[in-house]
Amino acid sequence: MLIRKPLPRWVHVSLFVAAVAMIPLFGQLRHRIVSLPRSQTELSARLSRCTPPLHVVQQVRDIPESPIWVCVRPQSREHLRGLFLDPGRVREGRWQGIVLCQLEGKGSVITDDFIREAWGEYGMRIGTFVFFGDPDLLQRLREVIIDH
Repeated sequence: MLIRKPLPRWVHVSLFVAAVAMIPLFGQLRHRIVSLPRSQTELSARLSRCTPPLHVVQQVRDIPESPIWVCVRPQSREHLRGLFLDPGRVREGRWQGIVLCQLEGKGSVITDDFIREAWGEYGMRIGTFVFFGDPDLLQRLREVIIDH
């Protein structure tokens, strides 16, 4: 019969201290999740504070919650409307410095499988937002939105 010795006191104290130290880290993670923008308007406001600046163009001028294009330099709405959500066009450079952002819902469902399989590195999801375009700008947007 095997008799187990109780763990030394220093082990109990160490585990307790480690658990207490994790509380602020989990609090930061919770804050990060809660602070994601919930609308195109909130996202546009966050992006407008970026340095260097990002330019936001609404797909439909007078509807604030319509999809937006995020660009590293000013672009006309007419030019942006001519872009197709096609990874081949991104590889050709037509999306350089441009990302389309759409708030999911209201009849629009783009699955994570679709983003991964059809768009690959040219698409991503953050919360309820779906993005497509320049992979370098996608990375920058991820940092701005999540790590603001």
